[in-house]
Amino acid sequence: MGQKGKIIEKQGKYIKIRLNKHSACKNCGACKLADDDSDMVITVENYIKADVGDDVEIDVDGQGIVLASIIMYLIPLISLFIGFGLGLFLSNNVLEVSGNKELLSIAMGIGFLIVSLFGIRCFDDYFKNLKIFRPVIKKIN
Repeated sequence: MGQKGKIIEKQGKYIKIRLNKHSACKNCGACKLADDDSDMVITVENYIKADVGDDVEIDVDGQGIVLASIIMYLIPLISLFIGFGLGLFLSNNVLEVSGNKELLSIAMGIGFLIVSLFGIRCFDDYFKNLKIFRPVIKKIN
């Protein structure tokens, strides 16, 4: 779904766009637009040679949204299960833990989850620079 905005500044091959607050923003809470009445300003590469004052529509590639969802949700979930399974395997076969074996499994699952989230955070700047995640101007209105 495209987001509409107005170009407010031109900086070489990049432009700054003030995005209009969408009606869905009020209930989402994913960005600062939900908190107040201010608009969000983003910087986008100017592929279609738009000028200051133009109303534009921007969008993110659908594959980028799917890939971002996989990175943010599926990888940590898989890490949680791998850690849990590895903890269960270690407590049953290798360490021969007596008592509450599930406690080691839970701890390893949470540990793997935290490590995966930390890893995603460490690669955040790399992901931001990938073209697939960047919004692009689809059209000038």
